[in-house]
Amino acid sequence: MNANPQTPRGRARLDSLDALRGLAALWVALYHFTQNHGVSGGFPADGWARHAGYWGYLGVDVFFVISGFIIPWTLARGGYGLRDYGRFLWKRLLRLHPVFLASLAILTVSTPGFVWEKWWPHLFFLNDVTGVPWLLQIYWTLALEMQYYLLVGLAAPLLLSGRERIRLPAMAAWACSGLLWPAPQWLWHYAALFAMGMTVCHWMRRRPAWWLLAAELAAGAFL
Repeated sequence: MNANPQTPRGRARLDSLDALRGLAALWVALYHFTQNHGVSGGFPADGWARHAGYWGYLGVDVFFVISGFIIPWTLARGGYGLRDYGRFLWKRLLRLHPVFLASLAILTVSTPGFVWEKWWPHLFFLNDVTGVPWLLQIYWTLALEMQYYLLVGLAAPLLLSGRERIRLPAMAAWACSGLLWPAPQWLWHYAALFAMGMTVCHWMRRRPAWWLLAAELAAGAFL
């Protein structure tokens, strides 16, 4: 992943990430298109097409690794500090919420008999916590992204530290948190995936020894 020269907006862009996002999205779409989860008579029939999409759910893991990389990368390039926490959350909300709310509105008007008691948790991404079914099941990934934004903004000074004696314990605590809170509705269940992206971010910024990068990625994959 090599940063391009400064764009007209004054920030470096990693075009390879756009390509990787696109491939991951296609992989996830192929999974949903080909896996019928035991529903008989679905498309396609059992065969090569279904087998081709079987592993597509791993595209979600790729998205989590990408988020683990790009958010710290952006924060570090912008000289982020805890004083910027509110602005950071506001910008992430503006990027995510308008399209989400538009999608939610379309689903609401097309769902017969839908009531407010099942709608309000969507506004705060609390469905998995409150036990209210999502209008669209894939929204669960947005809930985890919001948890990630809330937490990484607070932990960034430690996770982005140039001092390994500060960064490494913080990264280890983050990555291992899933061992203590393994429930899948919480970010910690996937914390090691985000940590792998953070590790690549640190390596691209600081260029530490390659063996440290390899060791951290191996630990993240193991977790």
